[in-house]
Amino acid sequence: ERVVIVDNGASAETAAYLKTLEPERYTLVRHPANLGSAAGYGAGLEAAYASDCSHLWLLDDDNRPDPESLRALLAACAAQPEAALCSLRSDRPALVAYAAGAPYARTFGLPHSCLGFSWRDLPAKLRRRLGAAAPASEIPTSEMAASAAPPDLLPLPYAPYGGLFARREHLAAAGLPRRDYHLYADDNAFTFRLSRLGLPLLLVRA
Repeated sequence: ERVVIVDNGASAETAAYLKTLEPERYTLVRHPANLGSAAGYGAGLEAAYASDCSHLWLLDDDNRPDPESLRALLAACAAQPEAALCSLRSDRPALVAYAAGAPYARTFGLPHSCLGFSWRDLPAKLRRRLGAAAPASEIPTSEMAASAAPPDLLPLPYAPYGGLFARREHLAAAGLPRRDYHLYADDNAFTFRLSRLGLPLLLVRA
């Protein structure tokens, strides 16, 4: 119903175009220089937090939602009103594989792992090297798909900004992204905060 646009140091041509939008529907926040994604999303969130909207849908400048995306998010929100929802994005191979049935631990890493490595992976890697059969817990979910398809909503530890859909008060409770995370991982850190607050973070496979 209302759109907040953050011009994070965009070109003069883009800035001129943004001035032609209807001010009663669009709120424009302009930065003369690109301050990074954390500052850009932070400025947009601040403007949205100050509004009386009930829900927020975050989109990046290169996100192109499927025409049915919002309908799917609203349906998931009706089923899980206390959850923050992540749209399935084709440009995120890990999320696509996870939605298709890849195991959670293989997608996001085991607890206390670093950059995808964990000493607890060593037995499985040794069995694969020796050609030994893997226990059922290590069999790729795609091989089990015939007996049990994954649910429509899958738990996540963190999510990208683009496609995130949640109630305003839930996002406001998480505060604003950390501006010192200038380029990478600021979205992971911000959405992980939602989990720390006890709010489910779910991937909407639809």
